[in-house]
Amino acid sequence: MTIVMNFSTVILLLGLILASTTAADVQVATIHYQGWDDSYYLTNGTVEVVIVPAIGRVMRYAFVGGESPLWENQEWLGKTRADAKPNEWANFGGDKNWPAPQSEWPKYLERSWPPDFAFDGLPHTAEVLPGNALKLISPVSETYGLRASRIFTLAEQGTSLRIQQIFEKVQGEPCTVSIWSITQVGEADALYMPLNDQEEYIPLSKSLDPDHWQVEDGWLRVRRHAKTAAKAGATSNAGWLAWVKGDLLFRIESHFQQEASFFNDTATTEIYTSPDPLRYSELEVLSPLMTYQTG
Repeated sequence: MTIVMNFSTVILLLGLILASTTAADVQVATIHYQGWDDSYYLTNGTVEVVIVPAIGRVMRYAFVGGESPLWENQEWLGKTRADAKPNEWANFGGDKNWPAPQSEWPKYLERSWPPDFAFDGLPHTAEVLPGNALKLISPVSETYGLRASRIFTLAEQGTSLRIQQIFEKVQGEPCTVSIWSITQVGEADALYMPLNDQEEYIPLSKSLDPDHWQVEDGWLRVRRHAKTAAKAGATSNAGWLAWVKGDLLFRIESHFQQEASFFNDTATTEIYTSPDPLRYSELEVLSPLMTYQTG
């Protein structure tokens, strides 16, 4: 059997504005983290990463001992998908991926929400690779027939965490999907998304307060609204999103494929902001669409 795969790579970068860092070799260990056993801890002496197979995501990425930009839902610490109701979304926080477009979820899931639990919430398996990279593997989705893998490679020096994302078509009818990378981040001074040459963005929700969504010098500057959920996207080929708090900068980079086909030829990057009491936002990157056929 031939397995058809789609690849998407994102790179997480962390920086202290006007600061330099030193590093050591990458080390990997299993730890108990926030109530989750058998979590994986990666560090190069400059930054540290915690990956939790029990819920299939990255839950911490920070300078060693420092503040992590990734949001953690305090109500779900130490819990798993087994603690949720049958159709409840277990919003753990952290960094994961889903199949897109969301508008076609009912075709596969027979519901518009919550997402497919094979990608979001069910336990994953983990494997340490040569060079102390870590591979996280999802169960096979019963609806899409896809299995998701993510390979995490922490640079020996600096702060770069490279995430190679792979969808494999294992079974079932053909499907056309994008790899949708979703990083939930905590409170920030501002979020940034580059725009296209016309300096336009794509409203993806009804209410975008102009005081919280501002166009500045070729990018969109976003602040979370305490009372209103909001979302917008862009068709920019710059391939980055950023979170800034004080002198801490968190940046996601991805390689944009100029000739590729994207859903409705619209957003390649997106920002979502959640109202209180869940004080988080999402930095989202979408890969090109690809049609998968088993065999």
